[in-house]
Amino acid sequence: MAQYNIKELRLELKRLLNDLCGSARFEQLFSSATIWDWIKVHRKEIPDYISFNFGMTRFVFWDNRYCEVVFKVLINDCDIDYNANEEFIYNKACEYHVEKWFAWMVKVDSYEFGDNKIDFYAMEFCESDCDEITSEIESRHREENESNGVESTEESYDGSEEDMEYLMYSKYDQVSVDDLYNFLREFHVNDTHCGNWGYKDGDLILIDFGGYDRDLMALAEEAAK
Repeated sequence: MAQYNIKELRLELKRLLNDLCGSARFEQLFSSATIWDWIKVHRKEIPDYISFNFGMTRFVFWDNRYCEVVFKVLINDCDIDYNANEEFIYNKACEYHVEKWFAWMVKVDSYEFGDNKIDFYAMEFCESDCDEITSEIESRHREENESNGVESTEESYDGSEEDMEYLMYSKYDQVSVDDLYNFLREFHVNDTHCGNWGYKDGDLILIDFGGYDRDLMALAEEAAK
């Protein structure tokens, strides 16, 4: 199970939000047409020690001096709550004893701005590097070809879901990886390309596992009732 203190996470969230945009401007940031537009306007006012990233559906920010936890918030009026999905999946992974393959994820707090409620989640920080992952995939393919007496080609790999499954089975014991992929299939976790994996103590773990499968969303919603 994850080791975290929810009270400490709430204090860290509040501190970072204040540093990111100032308490008087929370609403400006999280009710903007896009958070990215707000960031571009106010970038010079944001301390250098706050790092952030954007996907199609989420805004992620963290204190790069410590790199222990990242905070995630939905953006762009998502109709799927990917953060709630991830918390649901992590809790299920603990039940199924496969949590070592996942960064821990937990809801920390909510803020209300008029009729708009924003939920903030915290996730364990992990380094993510698709280039390093794809290099490892290529290296293992070369080693496999050499051991089988097959001439290696210049084939490149893009870190697709299939590439990642190959890497996991070539790097870790089959039983553990079977448990992981059986779990992913049972709970409809998809989109497991290299960009959604990170490194923790040299081992690969999933850092984005909210998926986009409607069956996963239905499971998460049912569990929340």
